[in-house]
Amino acid sequence: MVEGRTASFQGVDLTVLGFNASWYPRDDSPRPGPGDVFLTIEVEFTNRSDAPRTISREDLVLSTLDDGPDFHSGPRWHSSARGRNPAIAEAVVPPGESVSGWITYSVPIEELVEDLLWSPAEDLEFAIEIPRWGPERVAEARIFGTVRDANGSPLAGVPLTVSPLETVPGISGAEATVGECTGTPKSVLDAVTDPSGAYELVAHWIHVTELCIDVHAATDSNHRSAGLVRPGGRWELAEVTGVPVAILEGAVYGVAPG
Repeated sequence: MVEGRTASFQGVDLTVLGFNASWYPRDDSPRPGPGDVFLTIEVEFTNRSDAPRTISREDLVLSTLDDGPDFHSGPRWHSSARGRNPAIAEAVVPPGESVSGWITYSVPIEELVEDLLWSPAEDLEFAIEIPRWGPERVAEARIFGTVRDANGSPLAGVPLTVSPLETVPGISGAEATVGECTGTPKSVLDAVTDPSGAYELVAHWIHVTELCIDVHAATDSNHRSAGLVRPGGRWELAEVTGVPVAILEGAVYGVAPG
């Protein structure tokens, strides 16, 4: 049985607590491959039965929308063993207790999430709908990174130029190329690195689907970093600090504070 964000089977409840449509690790954890994003979903298992129950991330599959008009016919994705922590792996949940954590899926950036599919038994499947990007007028993205010198040491006080270019849809005659990004330029943003060499900003746009973000030191355009991002609207289940997320994580090397 599925009711809202919770699926129930034989005394065990699976509830979707939140999601991040483009999570990016801030440490040295593995990054998504070129053109991919990490889509993470926070879930909670609650055992309401009178016996221990085993739960596993292997029972949770992500489905994304097909290009056609039919629902529930798109690609399916299995979770990654490595990703966001605390992670759901395999555990025995005692009676009356709960276990919560994140599941990480690596999917192409153009994929739109549809359902989290739970298979607690053979030939049985429950689908919990995950809100997909919709017609919200304002889209949001969190952009962050670290500026380091040629030796890898963080640089503080570096003014940065952040250039977003909309790649979808392209506007004929309005496209430009900035670094490795090509698209319709949006308003340029500014940032300054903090004492640890880090920068972070939340940007807002109106009706954008996909952006390429170029970042370089304001005084040095030869060393730059770029990333492809997909902003989104505000959802009740969206993670406040991470979704909608378009994250650029990179380092600009060989620059000096301006």
